[in-house]
Amino acid sequence: MRILATGLVSANPKPHLCTRHAFHPTLVDLGGGELLCGYDVGDSA
Repeated sequence: MRILATGLVSANPKPHLCTRHAFHPTLVDLGGGELLCGYDVGDSA
């Protein structure tokens, strides 16, 4: 597997209303050029 690009998996759509963080990202190669990404989302409140 080669890294071709990097970027955000998840972005908080309303950071001024609540704190949300994505963590524990996991990638699975499904074959045929497809990847599946899973992650946990939580807040600090």
